[in-house]
Amino acid sequence: MQSENEVRRVEICDRIYAVTGAIDGDYLERLSAYVDGKMREIQESSRTVDTVKVAVMAALNIADELFQQRDQAERADAAIADRSSRCSEMLDALLPE
Repeated sequence: MQSENEVRRVEICDRIYAVTGAIDGDYLERLSAYVDGKMREIQESSRTVDTVKVAVMAALNIADELFQQRDQAERADAAIADRSSRCSEMLDALLPE
């Protein structure tokens, strides 16, 4: 973990951004590379040079990925809770009080 006042620089779509905070440099590089990749995909597919539009579209795509992952995790949690409950009921039926 880095100190809270450390400033790191990252490059996204040929622009340099200063990021301040307690964040691991390697992790920040992975994050910025991911955002850079998403923005470049959108730039290539839409042929737009409007960086703000590209950034908003990339943010929407990343938010969609996040929401899909959350939904998947919630479904998995619900399935595990259901199986756990059924196992508990079976144990209760088999074990004497």
